[in-house]
Amino acid sequence: MTNIFVFGFLCLVISALLFKKRNNIILFAWSLICTIFIMELAALGIEYLTPKNNITYIDSPAYKLRDPELRYWQKPDMISDESKLLDGKMIFKDVRYTFDQKGRRVSLADKGTPSKHALFFGGSFTFGSGVPDSQTLPSYFQQLSDHKYKAYNYGACGFGPGEMFIQLGRDNFFEDINLPTGIAVYSFISDHLRRSTPYQINYFAERPRDNTPIFFSDDSHKRLLGPVKYSDINKLRIIVDMYQRISTRSPLFRFIAKRVPLRYTSQEQATITTAKIIIESKNRYIKRFNGDFYVLFWPRMISMKMNNKKILIDLLKKENIHVIEVPPMTDTNDSTIHPADDHPSPKEYRWVAECLNTLL
Repeated sequence: MTNIFVFGFLCLVISALLFKKRNNIILFAWSLICTIFIMELAALGIEYLTPKNNITYIDSPAYKLRDPELRYWQKPDMISDESKLLDGKMIFKDVRYTFDQKGRRVSLADKGTPSKHALFFGGSFTFGSGVPDSQTLPSYFQQLSDHKYKAYNYGACGFGPGEMFIQLGRDNFFEDINLPTGIAVYSFISDHLRRSTPYQINYFAERPRDNTPIFFSDDSHKRLLGPVKYSDINKLRIIVDMYQRISTRSPLFRFIAKRVPLRYTSQEQATITTAKIIIESKNRYIKRFNGDFYVLFWPRMISMKMNNKKILIDLLKKENIHVIEVPPMTDTNDSTIHPADDHPSPKEYRWVAECLNTLL
């Protein structure tokens, strides 16, 4: 740090001397260097003073299993206790996750004889990160439906519509479901736009080992292309590599990139591609089952441009996909498991399940 301050002071001194001699070209170059240096130094200082938001998960035992297409899936027939820390501070501790013979998180135990299935897809909001097995969305929905539905939780942390599409293409994921009639519910949040499309470069740059499955639409938006790995797309791979190299060297770049994410495609393109993934997932679902497909817009987690949100809803409704926009709870302070964590609290899970059950 001392050397940085010395270098900055020397740059300022030289700039002042050049200004005195009125050598404008060299003065401009030195002024630019000094400006960039000062901005880099300021960004470094802000980075040093800002909380790091380092998230640590402790799973005992580890429940994730590598999967070549999904990135990972959950180990079957096991129990794991998970704790989550943010910058060393506990968010939740020893929350128990139980997984069935297919690696799905179990829902509330059956009471009576269910007549329909309810398949739930999505990321951590569907999985139920930080809440017990009995307080997830699938569990609450099963309970509030008076157990007319048998709920199956296909959610997993970090998943989006792309993983749902892949899951619905696997026979072994559904071979034990003997209720042919029911519903499928995909829980959507705005963050899913970048999980399954090449929307934001930083998403892939910060998760190089994940190699998330991504999709494209063709130029006319009529055909869905994928899944592919981002590393298989030369242009995107080169851009991500450059992003990583600059990010490791420049505090200013990191400061800007965190606040203004670099985009590979527009949000509108990502929205249309996401709609296509959901539509093709619905088509795979109805080939397996006799049921209706729902997309649930999670309260407080939709931050899309209004015109893009309308595009998504219109495209889904055109394909007979039901869209449910759940309103936020009256007291939003009760919506999350922790003030520093956006994941739903048991109260919000129950609220969403009540809205879903009422609308059905």
